[in-house]
Amino acid sequence: MIRTFHLAFFLPVLLTVNPLLCAGAQNEKKEPSLEPEVLGAVFFIDSSKGALLALERQTGKVVAGFIRASVEIKGKRSPVRITGDAGQDFVVALPSGVDPSKFELFLMEAKKGRRRTVISTDKFFTIKAGKASLPVTVKRYGQSSYMLTPARPLPPGEYCFSPSDSNDTFCFGIDEK
Repeated sequence: MIRTFHLAFFLPVLLTVNPLLCAGAQNEKKEPSLEPEVLGAVFFIDSSKGALLALERQTGKVVAGFIRASVEIKGKRSPVRITGDAGQDFVVALPSGVDPSKFELFLMEAKKGRRRTVISTDKFFTIKAGKASLPVTVKRYGQSSYMLTPARPLPPGEYCFSPSDSNDTFCFGIDEK
């Protein structure tokens, strides 16, 4: 037996349920609207402008000495500047299966027209890697990206993110407020 119902029968039900469904959709967590289109490059999330700012991309030159190894970058200052009172969130899009924790944050020392950071030291035949690496919190951000946030606010200076398996560096500077 087939029953037919008129729209007038369902209209009160739809008007009662529809606002509840809409309210539930509004309470859902929003996905970030800004995701990088370039895989493996680090961007600054400029929340004041609602935009992503590409960090200066350089290939670091490894300089090995008897006691320590460092990475050098040309230029004493990055052209990418962030004010000290701005948020310090960064984002990187990665292919599936790539571990985002391989991106390390380094404080750079400016000297003789170059920036450098010590990546390992050797003391009595014991190698200590990542000497200048700063702690970073990694969180999922959107579909294929990760947010990289320094564990503590960064003071003014020169910095770079670098994947542990590459000489690529993504540089920026923090200026006074």
